[in-house]
Amino acid sequence: MKMTLAPFEWLLEAREHTIRCPTMFLDGWHDHEPPVFEGTGRLVLDSSAAIRFEMDATASDLGRGMLALRRCAEEADDRTSAMRLRGVDYQGREWNAGWVRPRLREIQGGHHHLHGNSLSIVTDARHDEGVGGVELAYSPSPDVPFSEVITNTARVGEADLGWRTQGGRHRMELLGAEITATTQPWRDELWICARASDELNHPYLENWLSEPLRALRGQLIYPRLVARKFADGRAAILVRTAPALSRSLGGCASQLKQRSAAEFWSFYASYLTYVAKHRGADGHPGFEANDLTRLHDEVIQARMSGSSWVIALCVASAIEGLIKLDPAFASAPADFTDSDLDPLKSFASGISPEPLAARLKGWVATLHQPSPARYLSRLEKDGRISRVQFDAWRKVRNVVAHGNLFEPWGTPEEHAQLVALVELFYRLTALRIGYGS
Repeated sequence: MKMTLAPFEWLLEAREHTIRCPTMFLDGWHDHEPPVFEGTGRLVLDSSAAIRFEMDATASDLGRGMLALRRCAEEADDRTSAMRLRGVDYQGREWNAGWVRPRLREIQGGHHHLHGNSLSIVTDARHDEGVGGVELAYSPSPDVPFSEVITNTARVGEADLGWRTQGGRHRMELLGAEITATTQPWRDELWICARASDELNHPYLENWLSEPLRALRGQLIYPRLVARKFADGRAAILVRTAPALSRSLGGCASQLKQRSAAEFWSFYASYLTYVAKHRGADGHPGFEANDLTRLHDEVIQARMSGSSWVIALCVASAIEGLIKLDPAFASAPADFTDSDLDPLKSFASGISPEPLAARLKGWVATLHQPSPARYLSRLEKDGRISRVQFDAWRKVRNVVAHGNLFEPWGTPEEHAQLVALVELFYRLTALRIGYGS
């Protein structure tokens, strides 16, 4: 089966790519108005993490054009000040670079030399599968295991020099959808393709499929190319910015018992099911990352900072955030009972001035709220987390939450506590999605 993304694979190659457009437009916020600027230009994909544009443009109304540029620079908090970039390349393909904020480099002979950045570019395509779905291409490929592996054999003449496995395929059916992950030994790319279902559908599916990978590998894993395919044969092709894969704290995959392909994809399926079935306060699925994934994203970015203190502060806070995602946390006992707090409440009611009394009453009220420590203690008693992990959270949280620093070089004790803290975060993630609980 031919991939819908096949004509766009060249954009995955690790080099600079330029899409030259003899026609480019910058539109204002409101539809049905003439473009603010028209001209020629190019879209440049510097790397997996950058898309920039350059434009040699003229404005039919110079005053309107200069006002629009000034608003782009000075009113960044006002979304209506952005402009929409469109272009048509030499093959006649139309590209939409979304909302951008162009900057003026210079003016020569009435021509404005504009430049800026875009988060993604989009074009249209067709497919003939007859069903909706998505294709995602990740470059470079994150490290994932496969249930079916490709074996490469080296041979000189009739003599076999050796062999190795590299790349492969894994298939699964989940929530009514068919999902296939593949990679090829001669290209450092991962492809995930899925047919949409009632529970795994547009526009959420293309984002949901990456969330388990970020939690499993502890890296900011996003696709570089996306094909959003509709049942009527239409397809939207998206070229996105994707950060480089950085060093990881291990991710949830580091805590799997056998670290096999079966375990990896079983965890993936549990995580994806959790994300797909989650509903927000409005009762709808989430297009943006699930709160659980957002906590993982924060921990990943703390790891990228390289500071042990930042990692400790972030992971300890993320653990508390993860605890609060559990509906059962609302029934967790507080650190103190009503009878414990009654004397304090009476004392607070009898003091003055009133602002001091109000502050004291507010502090006493917090003592009656569900306790993360009690929640974790209950998990430890049930054998679902270890005592070492629980003690590490209590110790590290109390240290970093009050501005106390780790030693710059890190002591063996601090390192052991940090490892246990990260392992607790990954363990609570598994419990939250119902994996191995």
